[in-house]
Amino acid sequence: MTNKGKEQTSLPSVEKRPSVVGGLDWDDLLFLGEQNLALRHVTNLSDAKREVAEGIRGGDAVSLSAPINFVEAEMLPDIENIENYPLWAISEMLSDDQRQQVINSFEEAIQNFIRDGVGFDLNSFSENVTTREVVEDLFNNKLAFLMAKFQGAKYPYDIDGYYQLGKCGKQVVPPENVVAGIDLENEMDQVFSDLGFSEDELISGLSQEKFDKIREVCTPKIWKKVVLTIKAEKDNSK
Repeated sequence: MTNKGKEQTSLPSVEKRPSVVGGLDWDDLLFLGEQNLALRHVTNLSDAKREVAEGIRGGDAVSLSAPINFVEAEMLPDIENIENYPLWAISEMLSDDQRQQVINSFEEAIQNFIRDGVGFDLNSFSENVTTREVVEDLFNNKLAFLMAKFQGAKYPYDIDGYYQLGKCGKQVVPPENVVAGIDLENEMDQVFSDLGFSEDELISGLSQEKFDKIREVCTPKIWKKVVLTIKAEKDNSK
């Protein structure tokens, strides 16, 4: 979502942006390395909508702007403290295979962050709660993400504790620096279809197998929107 779209009542969809998504490429990582972009998981959809409209008040996020942390030391053994270099500075020293390895690791880290956001404590639901109700609760309370510009995103901390992406620290982010809201609010019917649960499965309780299926279906949908948003931001910066 751009600032222009903040008048919408639901989190804006990025599906209509003119980007072709498959995954990130090296140019995307070079772009991210020069930004201060971060990805934030918000505990419920209403809070996410408020943060899109009013900004983030003391919230944290994982960095999207330190892909240099995924360049392994053995790739460039003659360079010490690679993480202190901007990605563009060592870009030409990496082979195509090494670049792809960095891309793959970076993508996997972001997807793991998203996957963990598609989560809840199975024991927190009573035995009488149906799978359908759990999925609906998930949409309202767990599947909201924001992409925003966080100060220091190029130099995150607690790298090992946060997916090797690192976190930016709690800070106030004005609404003009909230780039996009990312959710599946308008795709619930499609998600139910993709889950492929029978009516009997939907009206019965949630199992670990069903929970794993929910994550399997929802994670790539959120990931796709993250990629589209990054590419749209790159296009808009030209």
